[in-house]
Amino acid sequence: MTSRWLSLAVLLLGGLSVLAQQPIGQQAPPPPPPPPQLDPANNKLDALLVTWERAMADLNSLHASVKRTAIDKVFLSKEIYEGEAKYMKPNKASLWLVSGDPKKNGDYEKLVCNGQVAYKWEPLKKEIHIYELPKAKPGQVSDDNFVSMLFGMKALEAKRRYVLELLPPDANYNYIMVLPRDPQDKSEFTRARLALNIKTNLPAQIWFEQPNGNETTWDFPRMLPNAQINPAEFNQPTPDAGWQLKRVAAAEQPRVIRPQDGK
Repeated sequence: MTSRWLSLAVLLLGGLSVLAQQPIGQQAPPPPPPPPQLDPANNKLDALLVTWERAMADLNSLHASVKRTAIDKVFLSKEIYEGEAKYMKPNKASLWLVSGDPKKNGDYEKLVCNGQVAYKWEPLKKEIHIYELPKAKPGQVSDDNFVSMLFGMKALEAKRRYVLELLPPDANYNYIMVLPRDPQDKSEFTRARLALNIKTNLPAQIWFEQPNGNETTWDFPRMLPNAQINPAEFNQPTPDAGWQLKRVAAAEQPRVIRPQDGK
C-alpha cells in the first residue's frame, strides 16, 4: 500500500496473527503463556475491556467523523487528513479522508470494504484497486479488513495479544496503554494508547508510535451509533470517466492492517 489508510487496525483487530514458521536450526521458541483470564469484578482493566466489547457488539451500524494526524520525526513533517468512516454489521465499511494541506490540492484517500474485497482509490493513477480479503476462521473476524479494525476486538484476545495497562482517566475518557507481544506487531509499532469515551465506551482516539519514532493519531470527534446507511454504498463502484478498476494480484498485496506502509 502507499498510504496510512488502516493504521489503527493494529490495535483493534480481533483475528489471530499468523507468524512465520520457525527456521530450521534455531532454538525452539519458549512455550506460550497460559491463556489470559478475565476478572471484571475485581480488575478495573478487565471490566473496561468487557464493557468495550459489549459496546461494540451492540452496534449494527456506525457513522463517524475521522481525523488522522501523522508526524514524521525524520523529515520533521506533519500531515492531517479529515473525513468520515461508515460501518454496517457484519463486515461492510468505508473510509474517506481529505488532506488539509492546500498544497496537495484536495488529495484524498478512499476505501470501501464489503467483507470479501476492498476497493482503494488511487487518484494519481485514476485507478480503483481491488484487493481480495482473506477469509476469517470460523467464529473469528478477519484480521485483514477495515471492519476488524473497529469491531473485531474481544477482551480475551486483546489481553492475549497485547500488554495492556490502564492509565489514569480524566473527566471524559478512559485510557489504555498498549504494548505489542507478537514479533510482527513489534516491528510495526512500539506502543499505542486508546481513549474510550466514558459515556459510550466507544473509541475516541487511538495513538500509535512506530519503531522509527513516527506517530499516527486517529481522532473520532463524532460517532453516530446505529446510523441509517445505504448498503449499496459498499457495492463494487462504477469508475468515473477516465478511471478504471484494477485487480491487484495476491503476490502484490501487503497486509492492509499495518501502520504506515510507506509511500
